[in-house]
Amino acid sequence: MKKRSQHKMDPAVPQSTGETPKRRRTVNDLAPCEQAKVTAIHHDEGMGQRLMSLGLVPGCPLQFVRSAPLGDPLMIKIPGCLLCLRRAEARLVEIEDEIAA
Repeated sequence: MKKRSQHKMDPAVPQSTGETPKRRRTVNDLAPCEQAKVTAIHHDEGMGQRLMSLGLVPGCPLQFVRSAPLGDPLMIKIPGCLLCLRRAEARLVEIEDEIAA
Protein backbone atom coordinates (compact mmCIF):
# COMPACT_ATOMS: atom_id res chain seq x y z
CA MET A 1 0.00 0.00 0.00
CA LYS A 2 1.38 3.38 -1.02
CA LYS A 3 1.45 6.29 1.35
CA ARG A 4 -0.24 9.45 0.22
CA SER A 5 2.07 12.40 0.31
CA GLN A 6 1.01 15.19 2.59
CA HIS A 7 1.27 18.68 1.16
CA LYS A 8 1.59 21.72 3.31
CA MET A 9 -0.43 24.68 2.17
CA ASP A 10 1.60 27.42 0.57
CA PRO A 11 0.90 30.70 2.43
CA ALA A 12 1.53 32.67 -0.76
CA VAL A 13 -1.45 31.03 -2.48
CA PRO A 14 -4.78 32.55 -1.44
CA GLN A 15 -7.11 30.04 0.14
CA SER A 16 -10.46 29.28 -1.42
CA THR A 17 -13.45 30.90 0.24
CA GLY A 18 -15.84 28.37 -1.20
CA GLU A 19 -17.12 30.80 -3.84
CA THR A 20 -16.77 29.94 -7.47
CA PRO A 21 -15.14 32.67 -9.56
CA LYS A 22 -17.62 34.61 -11.66
CA ARG A 23 -17.38 34.14 -15.39
CA ARG A 24 -17.75 37.39 -17.25
CA ARG A 25 -21.06 37.70 -19.08
CA THR A 26 -21.22 38.84 -22.67
CA VAL A 27 -24.00 39.64 -25.10
CA ASN A 28 -23.81 35.97 -26.20
CA ASP A 29 -25.19 34.97 -22.78
CA LEU A 30 -28.43 36.94 -23.06
CA ALA A 31 -31.84 35.38 -23.65
CA PRO A 32 -34.46 36.98 -25.91
CA CYS A 33 -35.99 40.16 -24.39
CA GLU A 34 -33.37 40.18 -21.59
CA GLN A 35 -31.91 43.58 -20.75
CA ALA A 36 -28.41 44.41 -19.57
CA LYS A 37 -25.89 47.21 -19.30
CA VAL A 38 -22.54 47.33 -21.09
CA THR A 39 -19.62 47.29 -18.64
CA ALA A 40 -16.67 46.97 -21.03
CA ILE A 41 -15.71 46.57 -24.67
CA HIS A 42 -12.72 44.31 -25.21
CA HIS A 43 -10.65 45.47 -28.15
CA ASP A 44 -9.84 43.00 -30.89
CA GLU A 45 -7.87 44.49 -33.80
CA GLY A 46 -10.05 47.57 -34.15
CA MET A 47 -13.41 45.82 -33.74
CA GLY A 48 -13.83 47.14 -30.21
CA GLN A 49 -13.34 50.68 -31.49
CA ARG A 50 -15.89 50.03 -34.25
CA LEU A 51 -18.46 48.77 -31.72
CA MET A 52 -17.94 51.86 -29.59
CA SER A 53 -18.41 54.12 -32.60
CA LEU A 54 -21.76 52.40 -33.22
CA GLY A 55 -22.91 53.35 -29.71
CA LEU A 56 -21.93 50.36 -27.59
CA VAL A 57 -20.10 52.17 -24.80
CA PRO A 58 -19.74 51.31 -21.11
CA GLY A 59 -22.93 52.25 -19.26
CA CYS A 60 -25.13 51.84 -22.35
CA PRO A 61 -28.34 49.86 -21.76
CA LEU A 62 -29.17 47.17 -24.30
CA GLN A 63 -31.80 44.56 -24.96
CA PHE A 64 -31.33 41.27 -26.76
CA VAL A 65 -34.03 41.11 -29.44
CA ARG A 66 -33.43 37.81 -31.22
CA SER A 67 -30.95 35.66 -33.08
CA ALA A 68 -31.09 34.38 -36.64
CA PRO A 69 -32.48 30.86 -37.16
CA LEU A 70 -29.00 29.32 -37.21
CA GLY A 71 -27.90 31.39 -34.18
CA ASP A 72 -25.73 33.97 -35.91
CA PRO A 73 -26.02 37.01 -36.12
CA LEU A 74 -27.68 38.42 -33.00
CA MET A 75 -29.96 41.45 -32.98
CA ILE A 76 -29.67 43.85 -30.06
CA LYS A 77 -31.44 47.12 -29.36
CA ILE A 78 -29.57 50.09 -27.93
CA PRO A 79 -30.99 53.59 -27.49
CA GLY A 80 -31.54 54.95 -30.96
CA CYS A 81 -30.96 51.86 -33.12
CA LEU A 82 -30.98 48.12 -33.70
CA LEU A 83 -27.65 46.39 -34.25
CA CYS A 84 -26.87 42.97 -35.69
CA LEU A 85 -23.65 41.45 -34.35
CA ARG A 86 -21.87 38.24 -35.16
CA ARG A 87 -21.28 36.03 -32.13
CA ALA A 88 -17.53 36.74 -32.39
CA GLU A 89 -18.24 40.47 -32.09
CA ALA A 90 -20.84 39.97 -29.32
CA ARG A 91 -18.17 38.12 -27.32
CA LEU A 92 -16.25 41.41 -27.04
CA VAL A 93 -19.11 43.20 -25.25
CA GLU A 94 -19.05 42.51 -21.51
CA ILE A 95 -22.34 43.12 -19.69
CA GLU A 96 -23.97 43.09 -16.28
CA ASP A 97 -27.62 42.58 -15.41
CA GLU A 98 -29.60 45.77 -15.52
CA ILE A 99 -31.44 46.45 -12.29
CA ALA A 100 -34.89 47.93 -12.83
CA ALA A 101 -35.55 50.98 -10.66
